[in-house]
Amino acid sequence: MTFNFSDSWLLTSIRNAEESEYGATLKDVIAYADYSNHAIMNWEELRDGLLKLISLGLVIENNHKLVTTKKFKEWWYENFNSKKRIYVHKQIELVQTYMNKAFSSFETEGEKKSIKLTEDDYQNALREYLKMTD
Repeated sequence: MTFNFSDSWLLTSIRNAEESEYGATLKDVIAYADYSNHAIMNWEELRDGLLKLISLGLVIENNHKLVTTKKFKEWWYENFNSKKRIYVHKQIELVQTYMNKAFSSFETEGEKKSIKLTEDDYQNALREYLKMTD
């Protein structure tokens, strides 16, 4: 499996939008993604990326929030906690490199993964976010 920019953009956005162990709301993930890349992630990018990240054990859904797993948090702390300043695009790049190295041989064929979040959830979170920006 190969991971693209939008996969690492999503994972980085979830991690940076998280409130400790409580996770991140979809609105907060959309907001951070927009802040970090000056673009709003579309539903297909979000859905496809979440399916990959959940399959890899990097993200879980918990009460309509997205939470990075202990496995990913450990990698994150190891790579970013000692840095005084790191730019978000560098984070996204390093996350993509990590995923491509650590999970390149991972295949999800035959597994029917699903997510609880729906396109309606996405549209509602997007509307909520856009109201904030007006």
